[in-house]
Amino acid sequence: MGRIMEQPVVIKSNKYGLTVVLDSQLDFEALRSVVAEKFAESKKFFKGAELAIAFEGRNLSQDEQIALA
Repeated sequence: MGRIMEQPVVIKSNKYGLTVVLDSQLDFEALRSVVAEKFAESKKFFKGAELAIAFEGRNLSQDEQIALA
């Protein structure tokens, strides 16, 4: 069983790009909505940037990774 997170999505930067830490218990569609919100709130900051994105906190299928990226 995964741990309960205070925030369902946490975005951390690293020297290679971003790590997106995902709540392992939240329904995928709700999680996808939260990820979209987080990036929409930060769109000015990320405008034009090309970054590598890694996901942590839950196992994602390739299709789910593409849907979140």
